[in-house]
Amino acid sequence: MRNIISYVFREKPDIGDDEAAQARWLTPKLRRAIVTGRKICERARKADPTDRIDCPSNVDFVGFWSYPLTYSVLGSRRYGDRAIVDVLYSWGKGTDYEGDQEVASFIFKLEKESWLLDDIYFFPGDYRDASSLEAELERQY
Repeated sequence: MRNIISYVFREKPDIGDDEAAQARWLTPKLRRAIVTGRKICERARKADPTDRIDCPSNVDFVGFWSYPLTYSVLGSRRYGDRAIVDVLYSWGKGTDYEGDQEVASFIFKLEKESWLLDDIYFFPGDYRDASSLEAELERQY
Protein backbone atom coordinates (compact mmCIF):
# COMPACT_ATOMS: atom_id res chain seq x y z
CA MET A 1 0.00 0.00 0.00
CA ARG A 2 2.67 2.49 1.01
CA ASN A 3 4.81 1.47 -1.97
CA ILE A 4 1.94 2.14 -4.37
CA ILE A 5 1.26 5.56 -2.87
CA SER A 6 4.94 6.46 -2.88
CA TYR A 7 5.08 5.47 -6.55
CA VAL A 8 1.97 7.34 -7.77
CA PHE A 9 2.63 10.50 -5.72
CA ARG A 10 5.18 11.61 -8.33
CA GLU A 11 5.04 12.18 -12.06
CA LYS A 12 7.66 9.65 -13.15
CA PRO A 13 7.83 6.75 -13.43
CA ASP A 14 4.18 6.53 -14.45
CA ILE A 15 2.04 3.50 -13.68
CA GLY A 16 0.05 4.20 -16.86
CA ASP A 17 2.87 2.93 -19.03
CA ASP A 18 5.00 0.96 -16.55
CA GLU A 19 3.94 -2.63 -17.21
CA ALA A 20 6.25 -4.03 -14.51
CA ALA A 21 4.61 -1.83 -11.84
CA GLN A 22 1.17 -2.76 -13.14
CA ALA A 23 1.97 -6.48 -12.91
CA ARG A 24 3.46 -6.06 -9.41
CA TRP A 25 0.60 -4.07 -7.87
CA LEU A 26 -2.62 -4.25 -9.90
CA THR A 27 -5.27 -6.89 -10.47
CA PRO A 28 -5.71 -8.10 -14.06
CA LYS A 29 -9.05 -6.22 -14.22
CA LEU A 30 -7.41 -2.89 -13.35
CA ARG A 31 -4.48 -3.55 -15.70
CA ARG A 32 -6.94 -4.21 -18.56
CA ALA A 33 -8.71 -0.92 -17.82
CA ILE A 34 -5.39 0.93 -18.08
CA VAL A 35 -4.37 -0.83 -21.30
CA THR A 36 -7.76 -0.14 -22.87
CA GLY A 37 -7.61 3.49 -21.75
CA ARG A 38 -4.12 3.95 -23.20
CA LYS A 39 -5.15 2.47 -26.55
CA ILE A 40 -8.16 4.78 -26.79
CA CYS A 41 -6.03 7.72 -25.71
CA GLU A 42 -3.32 7.01 -28.29
CA ARG A 43 -5.92 6.73 -31.08
CA ALA A 44 -7.40 10.07 -30.02
CA ARG A 45 -3.95 11.69 -29.96
CA LYS A 46 -3.26 10.44 -33.49
CA ALA A 47 -6.64 11.68 -34.70
CA ASP A 48 -6.14 15.13 -33.15
CA PRO A 49 -2.44 15.75 -32.40
CA THR A 50 -2.96 19.39 -31.43
CA ASP A 51 -5.37 18.58 -28.58
CA ARG A 52 -4.13 17.88 -25.07
CA ILE A 53 -5.36 14.36 -24.38
CA ASP A 54 -4.41 12.76 -21.08
CA CYS A 55 -3.90 9.02 -20.86
CA PRO A 56 -4.30 6.95 -17.68
CA SER A 57 -1.52 7.98 -15.33
CA ASN A 58 -0.42 8.39 -11.72
CA VAL A 59 -2.80 11.34 -11.39
CA ASP A 60 -5.77 8.97 -11.86
CA PHE A 61 -4.50 6.84 -8.98
CA VAL A 62 -4.06 9.87 -6.71
CA GLY A 63 -7.51 11.14 -7.66
CA PHE A 64 -6.55 14.82 -7.71
CA TRP A 65 -4.57 16.79 -10.27
CA SER A 66 -2.73 18.55 -7.43
CA TYR A 67 -0.74 16.02 -5.43
CA PRO A 68 -1.27 16.00 -1.64
CA LEU A 69 1.70 17.00 0.47
CA THR A 70 1.16 14.14 2.91
CA TYR A 71 -1.02 11.14 3.57
CA SER A 72 -1.77 8.98 6.57
CA VAL A 73 -3.32 5.54 6.87
CA LEU A 74 -6.50 5.80 8.92
CA GLY A 75 -7.20 2.10 9.21
CA SER A 76 -7.80 -1.13 7.39
CA ARG A 77 -10.17 -4.05 7.37
CA ARG A 78 -10.31 -7.42 5.69
CA TYR A 79 -13.28 -9.30 4.28
CA GLY A 80 -12.12 -12.70 3.02
CA ASP A 81 -10.07 -12.12 -0.11
CA ARG A 82 -10.60 -8.32 0.01
CA ALA A 83 -8.91 -5.69 2.14
CA ILE A 84 -9.69 -1.98 2.34
CA VAL A 85 -7.17 0.59 3.48
CA ASP A 86 -8.49 4.07 4.25
CA VAL A 87 -6.09 6.92 3.55
CA LEU A 88 -6.31 10.60 4.45
CA TYR A 89 -4.70 12.99 1.96
CA SER A 90 -3.64 16.42 3.23
CA TRP A 91 -2.67 19.59 1.39
CA GLY A 92 -0.70 22.27 3.16
CA LYS A 93 -0.10 25.97 2.99
CA GLY A 94 0.59 27.34 -0.47
CA THR A 95 -0.95 24.37 -2.35
CA ASP A 96 -3.92 24.46 -4.70
CA TYR A 97 -6.13 22.78 -2.07
CA GLU A 98 -4.62 24.60 0.90
CA GLY A 99 -5.77 23.13 4.19
CA ASP A 100 -7.98 20.50 2.56
CA GLN A 101 -8.14 16.86 3.63
CA GLU A 102 -9.75 14.11 1.58
CA VAL A 103 -10.29 10.39 2.20
CA ALA A 104 -9.70 7.58 -0.29
CA SER A 105 -10.17 3.85 0.23
CA PHE A 106 -7.71 1.55 -1.52
CA ILE A 107 -9.38 -1.79 -2.25
CA PHE A 108 -7.09 -4.81 -2.52
CA LYS A 109 -7.84 -8.33 -3.65
CA LEU A 110 -5.87 -11.42 -2.65
CA GLU A 111 -4.77 -13.20 -5.83
CA LYS A 112 -2.21 -16.02 -5.85
CA GLU A 113 -1.02 -15.13 -2.33
CA SER A 114 -0.44 -11.45 -3.22
CA TRP A 115 -2.52 -8.42 -2.32
CA LEU A 116 -3.18 -6.50 -5.53
CA LEU A 117 -4.90 -3.15 -5.94
CA ASP A 118 -8.35 -3.72 -7.43
CA ASP A 119 -9.86 -0.23 -7.17
CA ILE A 120 -9.72 3.06 -5.28
CA TYR A 121 -12.87 4.72 -3.96
CA PHE A 122 -12.75 8.50 -3.66
CA PHE A 123 -15.19 10.02 -1.19
CA PRO A 124 -17.03 13.23 -2.07
CA GLY A 125 -15.28 16.36 -0.92
CA ASP A 126 -14.79 20.02 -1.68
CA TYR A 127 -12.91 19.33 -4.91
CA ARG A 128 -14.42 16.15 -6.33
CA ASP A 129 -17.47 13.96 -6.47
CA ALA A 130 -17.60 10.41 -5.17
CA SER A 131 -16.24 7.89 -7.67
CA SER A 132 -13.95 4.96 -8.13
CA LEU A 133 -10.75 4.64 -10.13
CA GLU A 134 -12.16 1.82 -12.24
CA ALA A 135 -15.34 3.78 -13.01
CA GLU A 136 -13.32 6.87 -13.96
CA LEU A 137 -11.05 4.87 -16.23
CA GLU A 138 -14.09 3.36 -17.96
CA ARG A 139 -15.86 6.72 -18.25
CA GLN A 140 -12.89 8.77 -19.43
CA TYR A 141 -11.36 6.29 -21.79
